[in-house]
Amino acid sequence: MKNFIIILISLISFNAKSQFNVSFTFEDAYSFNRIENSYLLVTSANKTEKLYKSDNYGTITLKNLSKNISVAFYSENYKTINSNFKITNNIEIKAILEPKITYIEDKYTERKILIEAVVKNKHTGENIKNAVVKFEDFNIELKTNNNGKIFLKKENIENYSSYKEGDSLLIEINAANFEPYKSVFRFSRSKEIKGIFLNPLKNIKNIYSNPINNNKIILKIKESINFQQNNSKYKGNLNFPTSIKVGTNCNCNTCSSVSTMSLETYVQKGLNDEWISSWGAESLKAGSLPYKTYGAYHVLHPLNSTYDISNTTCRQVWDSDYASSCINAANATIGQFLVTSDNNIAFSEYSAENNGLNAPSEESCGDGYAGTGSSYPCISDNVCTGHDRFGHGRGMCQWGTQRWSNEGKDYKWITDHYYLPGGIHRSEDSSSGVLDCSSSIDLSLETIFHGESSTEASKIETYGCNDWSETGPERIHTINLEDAGTITASISNFTGDLDVYILGSCDPSDCLGTVSSSYATYENAPKGTYYIVVDADDGSGSKYDLLVSQLIQEDSTIFENKFSIKPNPSKGIFYIEPTNEIIKEVTVYNITKQEILKTFSHKINLQNYPVGIYFVEIINNKNEKEILKIIKN
Repeated sequence: MKNFIIILISLISFNAKSQFNVSFTFEDAYSFNRIENSYLLVTSANKTEKLYKSDNYGTITLKNLSKNISVAFYSENYKTINSNFKITNNIEIKAILEPKITYIEDKYTERKILIEAVVKNKHTGENIKNAVVKFEDFNIELKTNNNGKIFLKKENIENYSSYKEGDSLLIEINAANFEPYKSVFRFSRSKEIKGIFLNPLKNIKNIYSNPINNNKIILKIKESINFQQNNSKYKGNLNFPTSIKVGTNCNCNTCSSVSTMSLETYVQKGLNDEWISSWGAESLKAGSLPYKTYGAYHVLHPLNSTYDISNTTCRQVWDSDYASSCINAANATIGQFLVTSDNNIAFSEYSAENNGLNAPSEESCGDGYAGTGSSYPCISDNVCTGHDRFGHGRGMCQWGTQRWSNEGKDYKWITDHYYLPGGIHRSEDSSSGVLDCSSSIDLSLETIFHGESSTEASKIETYGCNDWSETGPERIHTINLEDAGTITASISNFTGDLDVYILGSCDPSDCLGTVSSSYATYENAPKGTYYIVVDADDGSGSKYDLLVSQLIQEDSTIFENKFSIKPNPSKGIFYIEPTNEIIKEVTVYNITKQEILKTFSHKINLQNYPVGIYFVEIINNKNEKEILKIIKN
């Protein structure tokens, strides 16, 4: 009996040690602000679900968390992230969420400002004013304003032209009641936006979160995950990952915290940490492919059970700052990655200078050649002639991408130049729309903007090849309605010659194209059936036609004067009246006709969106519809 008691105590002790305390925070990918009204759905190994809501600082802290969990990070105006964690220690996990609205950079300020930084309290996310920010190399000292921001202007830097891109520069920050901060950033002639987080001297007591009951939110989280999976650009046989867990606060590969985000966000915010953000667009696009693929490889071959990759030079450098040039480059290569000859995700190495000059004799292909001759093939690379090897010499040469970009080469040529000799090639996922006569494509018309017209595209039917057409590969880029009554179609990622036709209300075999070009628009299209057809030459001289879509333009009844929105204009909070009218769905579009918000409430919250004009589509329980204009000031 005595032995039994000892064994029981040991088991209790073991179980207690296998449960840990974890804090989760929600952060906006671009503003670095904490996201309020966020939700965390935790599913344990036994499929038990628990829902938690964040506090005013966008934080959820849980105690005695079981070892293996699945989590989903959700906030209404952001893209949802879901991931799996094997918790082995007390740890901080940050979810970096991308807003549903498209990020737009202010190009004019980019010419004037070198660095825009916001300094924040690491634990609360609050902005820190009057922090002293020193750039020792520039001999410049700045103070954060009431919003915690500083702006380092190019005009304030003496001998600005003497600094070389890629130079390491020291930044120091001191603020009352916070630990001193030191870091190094790389000099770039492009504007970069940084979020800097300081540790408070005073320890903050954790307030643990309790689960809540809200089946409606749980359903919305699951619907959001399903929607994103079904519309993901990363589908196909390769099972390309869509999110990544990045170890931060690391000593090489040993890290004390984790940031999880979509793979797209990882590339957007990390590319400028390995490439230089002021380099040419084609250089940055080329760099985005190995950067993304290297991260994806580690998702499939993670460092450990808690995070996939560290954010240090031991793996791939990443921090939360970003530049608009790198965001654009990352967005330009969505759906593309690097694979081996057997279509597995490649271990996509790269280094700063791959030229053979002054390289170890056993790993040198000679001056004017990249590669090692042993672990990687020799590649003629004349633009790098005269430059010393800096790195392992395998894969893509980072400085070489910029030199080839300056020579007029595009990112596809640059990527193939460095990787094809090593048996690695570019791949675009099947979700981008490769068609043949046995396949079809679902056209994504998530947002159909109605304006004030009484017509809309109410039905979309999609086809592959029709009986009257010849087979051939095609890639569909966009097909959408610009306004009610206007049909717009364009096609890209095709190497041959092509024309796009929008055909009228007749059998396509008997019709002529009303518009013919690679970008076709049919304005003031009346009610009827339309066909979008591509007439293409695949480069071998073979011509063929491909029926892409049948679109049926129908009348739609839009009710007027049933709803009103007050106050209008508003600083960000609007209310739909009458409040006793049952609302089935509310969709908000920005001025460029992008869907930015969907809700089921009479309250519309645009506080996190820019000042401007928005359109609100309201549908009640009788499927009656009205569109109203609102102004945020």
